[in-house]
Amino acid sequence: MFDLPCEYPALPGLFDPNIPNNPALWAVLQGRHAGRAYVDDLQQPKQCVLRTEAQLTYASRNISPEFLSEVIECLRLTQPMWLIHTQADPAAPEGYQLIPRLEFYEVELHSHRLSDLRRRLPEGHEIRRIDRNLLERCELRDEMAFYCGSLENFLRHDLGLCLMEGHEI
Repeated sequence: MFDLPCEYPALPGLFDPNIPNNPALWAVLQGRHAGRAYVDDLQQPKQCVLRTEAQLTYASRNISPEFLSEVIECLRLTQPMWLIHTQADPAAPEGYQLIPRLEFYEVELHSHRLSDLRRRLPEGHEIRRIDRNLLERCELRDEMAFYCGSLENFLRHDLGLCLMEGHEI
């Protein structure tokens, strides 16, 4: 296992672009947020575990269970972690809790993909994309800034949705 700068050009190609919670991953890979990358080979990495400053930890595509376990064992000695994991990834080491997430990518708010969700909303509620005004009112804006490097980075590169009842989030 080797520590490699996150801006290394080959690293983005190792990750699934639709991995859950990917805005934080891409913020690190594009140099907008701090993180560390651990790879199997310094010259031609084929496996990578990337950890953001916010302790989100991502495994690259086709990572071996052995390499994932090795890096996790090392990292968990220093700080807690959130392993971002998909169904296709190797099983997380024992002792970790899996928490399912609902993710949205390139969402058009009026698309058929969200029609079931819109039908289940209570009367008087709607889904709105987060813009600058909503972001300033969101309780989690500090967390969004932390995970994305800044609120400007969130607005420029990320997708957020709010459940609204009138003007209330």
